[in-house]
Amino acid sequence: MTEISNALSSIMTETDFENFGALESQNRMESLKEIRLIVCGIVLFNKDTGQGSTMDIPDLTKSLLKSYESIESLLQFTLCDIMDRVNILTTAFDGAIEITKSNKLNLNFQSCVEQNEIDVMKDLLILNRQHEIYVRKLLSNMKSIKSRIESHVHSYGEKLMKLHDIVQYRSAVPSVQIFPKFKELTGEWMILHDLSYTLSQQSQINNYLQHLSELCRQQQFDDVVHKLLGENQVETDLTRLRKRQHLKFESTSYATSNISIVQPPESNSEIGYLGFCTFVLAEGRILLPSVPEMGTILWNQKTYGFYSIEAADHFIGKPERFTNKIQDLMLNNVHLILFFDIYNVIKLAKACQIDVDAYMENEVRNVGEAKVEREIQTELHPISYDKDQRNIWNLWDLRRKAIDLTNLKRKKTTSAQTSLTYFKLDIGNQRYGVRQKSSQTVTNKAINTE
Repeated sequence: MTEISNALSSIMTETDFENFGALESQNRMESLKEIRLIVCGIVLFNKDTGQGSTMDIPDLTKSLLKSYESIESLLQFTLCDIMDRVNILTTAFDGAIEITKSNKLNLNFQSCVEQNEIDVMKDLLILNRQHEIYVRKLLSNMKSIKSRIESHVHSYGEKLMKLHDIVQYRSAVPSVQIFPKFKELTGEWMILHDLSYTLSQQSQINNYLQHLSELCRQQQFDDVVHKLLGENQVETDLTRLRKRQHLKFESTSYATSNISIVQPPESNSEIGYLGFCTFVLAEGRILLPSVPEMGTILWNQKTYGFYSIEAADHFIGKPERFTNKIQDLMLNNVHLILFFDIYNVIKLAKACQIDVDAYMENEVRNVGEAKVEREIQTELHPISYDKDQRNIWNLWDLRRKAIDLTNLKRKKTTSAQTSLTYFKLDIGNQRYGVRQKSSQTVTNKAINTE
C-alpha cells in the first residue's frame, strides 16, 4: 500500500485530488481507470529496476513459459493414454469385421463375448475418440497460446527498455511523455495475466475430461478387451493405414452420373464423419478410420471415406440407404450429433421428415423376407400423471422448512380471547326468547289497625 500511495502521490497533487472528487460519476470512473493504468505501470517499472517494495507481483514472463511446458506435457501424456485404449479397441473390432454379400456387417471374435459387452466396448470407443478430438483441440490451442505468449513477452520487454531509456540519467520527465508509456506497459502486463488465466482454463478442461473418462470406464475393461483382442497384435492408425494404402479404387467400376472417385483430400476433416468409414458406422456403430489413400467417393456433393474396397462397393449400390441409417443413428444418440458437428444436417433431415422406417420397408419388399434390427426411442412419459403440488424437490426449500419448524418449537404458546376471536370459538349457546306478556304476583301485606 505504501508503494501504491507513493506512486499515486507522484502523479496527482492535492489540487488534483480535490478536482477528482468534484467530477461527475461517469467522468470520475474514466479518470480512475486511467490513474489505475498509470500507477500499475509505475509499480511494474519500479519492480524491474529493483526499487520497489516487497509487493507480491508475479513475474509473468517466466511463470507463463513454465506453466505452458507443464500443461503441454500433461496434455501429451493424456493423449498417449487415450490412444492406447483407442488402438486396442480399434484393432479388436477391425480384426473381427466381416462383410456379407447382403450388405451386413458381422463381428466374429476369437473368444466368446456377450452382446452387451460388445455394445459397451463400442460406446467406450466412441467416448475415447471424443476425448481424443477434444485433447487434440486443446493441444492445437496451446500452439496459438504459445505464439501469443512469446509475442507479448517480447513486447513487454521492449516497453520496459523504452521506459529505461526515457528516465535514464534524468531527474524529471514530462508527464505527457512518460504517462502513455506506463499505460502501454500495464496493457501488456494485463494481456500476460489473461494468458495465464487461459492456461489455467486449459488445464481445468483437461482434468474435467479426464475425470469423466475415468467415471465411464468400467472395472472389467481389461478383461473384456482381452477377449475381444484375442491373439491380434495392437496396431496404430498409422500402421493400419500403411498396410492398405497400396489398394486403389478402380474408377471404371464406379462410373455413374452421381458418384465419382476423387483423390485423397489434404486432411481427414474434409471427409464426411471426421474421416471414419461410412459403411462401418452405418452398419455396426463402430468408429473405424478410413484409408483416404485408396481414394474417396464423392456423392451428393459430399466426400465419404472407407476402410476397404469391399465396404466402398456396398456403399456404391445404394448410398442413400447408409446415409439415412446414419441419420437415424444420430437421432437416437445425441452425443454423436455433437461429436460429428452435423446439427444443421440432422435439423434439415427432420424438417424434410425423412422416414427411414418407410425406406427400410421398401427394401424388405424388394428383397423379400428379411429381418431388420432397429433402435427406437420411445417417449419419456407416455402416460400422463398428476403432480403433487405439495411435493418439494428443492433441497434448500426443505432446509428452510426445517429451520422454520425448529424456530417454531422455540416459541412460547399463550392463549387469549378477544371480541374477534370469540366468533371463531366452536361453542354452543342457549337462551330464552323475549316474553311479550306481563305478569303480576300477589303481594302479601300485613295491616295493623287499632
